[in-house]
Amino acid sequence: MKLSAEAFAKIGSIVAERSGIVLDKGKLCFVEQRITPIAQEFGISDLDVFVEQFGQGSNPRLVSRAIDAIATYETSFFRDMPAFKALREVVLPKLLKARTKERALNIWSGSCSSGQEAYSVLLTIQERFPELRDWTVRFVATDMSVSILNRARDGKYSQLEINRGLPAPLLLKYFSKAGLEWQIKPELRSRIEFRELNLVRPWPPLPKMDIILLRNVLVYFETNTKKDILGKASDLLRPDGFMFLGSAEMPLMSGNTFKKVDMARSGCFERI
Repeated sequence: MKLSAEAFAKIGSIVAERSGIVLDKGKLCFVEQRITPIAQEFGISDLDVFVEQFGQGSNPRLVSRAIDAIATYETSFFRDMPAFKALREVVLPKLLKARTKERALNIWSGSCSSGQEAYSVLLTIQERFPELRDWTVRFVATDMSVSILNRARDGKYSQLEINRGLPAPLLLKYFSKAGLEWQIKPELRSRIEFRELNLVRPWPPLPKMDIILLRNVLVYFETNTKKDILGKASDLLRPDGFMFLGSAEMPLMSGNTFKKVDMARSGCFERI
């Protein structure tokens, strides 16, 4: 099946409106490859017809499946190790001192995908900061995709996904074999609230955060959307909290509200 330029422009407009994701012209073949299996799943043999139905929005499942297919959910355990080094050596030690009286922390993973980032942060806390077990730690992880959130809640990963960054000692300590997959233990899964949140739509109420992770998600949006999301996230962060961004997103933090944590390639900024 072939996707016409006109249909590609239409689907790009709808995807941008619903998710904020910008599809440049070079993504035509990519989108064609992603939505062809979805069209076949719904018994549609013409991609122009599929895009027409997608635009009408009369079949929510079709719309959801198409956006999920087009969106990028690339992630892995302990992705970008300098960020986790900053978390271990700077961020959590500082917050432990600053929140001694409150004995509470709020953490938000703003584009959690299938959960590896959130679980990596949780395992870091579990392994390196046992004193936090007596604190109230609220961990919220959000994404716009219901299906990807269900995967994150299940905490099941293939051997290939496990091999991408998860150290063997942590696998043996915190995961159990589940058929051909590995599943993180339920007592850890229960400590993260996985919730639906579309960054370009109105946000539900969230508590003031001590740590926000918005890594490698803003790159998919146009400039004004990036600024809007980052502004809302900054307002949600406590004055001495920390924001993590991907390396390509770091230039967005050029204002005076944040200072960069002195650790190369960490993408970590402290609000001041």
